[in-house]
Amino acid sequence: MDPIYYFTEAVKKYADFKGRATRKEFWIFSLIYTVIYVLFGVLDALVGTMVIQFIFGLVMSVPCVSVTTRRLHDTGRSGWWQLLFILPLIPVVGLFALVMLGVADVLNLVVFACVAWMGACIVLLVFLAQASQGDNRYGPKPQTE
Repeated sequence: MDPIYYFTEAVKKYADFKGRATRKEFWIFSLIYTVIYVLFGVLDALVGTMVIQFIFGLVMSVPCVSVTTRRLHDTGRSGWWQLLFILPLIPVVGLFALVMLGVADVLNLVVFACVAWMGACIVLLVFLAQASQGDNRYGPKPQTE
């Protein structure tokens, strides 16, 4: 199928948090999203603003969460695993506050932030994992080409 098909299907299913998404569907959507996001960033830089990129990111946030949830469902995991991307922010924000107060230095912040984002790498590995075999509690195995 055409790569644009996977992107438009994910956007059409923007509020569908049930079912499953194949690796191909997820990664093609992510690739096209990233290309468009970068192009809007370049356009914004040429214009001297960041409004277009921000609006695109805001509008696409629900479809991104939706397709990610369906991808996690395909691996037999709950969509709540996406929170691993948010969890590292909590201690990083706290350490940033300590840096601003002068209690910690910037090097500690950088090292801690790098270590904290390791949790997000776990989710990335899940996305790369082989799809679960056959049907699972999130629905039947998606049809592949």
